Amino acid sequence: MNIRTIGMAFFLLCLPTILASRDASRVDAVDIAVLKVVLNAQRHMSDDGFLVLSSTTEAPGPNADIGAADNSGAVGDLKRRAQIPTALPESLATGDVHLLNDREIQQALKDARPTSTKASSIHKGWESFYSAFPGSAGLLKISLPGYAATGDIAVVYTSFRCGRLCGTGQYFYLRKVGGTWQILVYLPVWVS
Repeated sequence: MNIRTIGMAFFLLCLPTILASRDASRVDAVDIAVLKVVLNAQRHMSDDGFLVLSSTTEAPGPNADIGAADNSGAVGDLKRRAQIPTALPESLATGDVHLLNDREIQQALKDARPTSTKASSIHKGWESFYSAFPGSAGLLKISLPGYAATGDIAVVYTSFRCGRLCGTGQYFYLRKVGGTWQILVYLPVWVS
């Protein structure tokens, strides 16, 4: 074996550790590239107006479990990174995606006047949200990407809510092809 072969073997053996050491609370250029592809796809799925994007990352909840459907390891990495809520960078905002502080969004949802029933106050919360953000299609939350050990597969979880009984959660699987991230498939995991 020559030095080059030994070096390559060492790199390949260490690659999972290198990728797993990606800082869970830091958004880097690769993350931004992946998130922009997902945001563009999500925007096209909601043609009713601009998306309000929470400035804080989302962690998939128990109703978003896909069990053993992922054998790439990317979902495990996503869950590891989702343990620490992270601020998203302003560079994700576009004309169709408004990145807003999570406290501002929560305040808009709470600004409804008190009513006699809980169901009615939930509905009023969404009325208040749309009053605070006129022209919005709803609220989008997104996770940091998780990556397969190979580095060419990424997965991102999103949740979109547009009312009391209006929303969806899904995973977007992406593959890096020729230096560009492309969506392979999106997997809806819950609908309201």
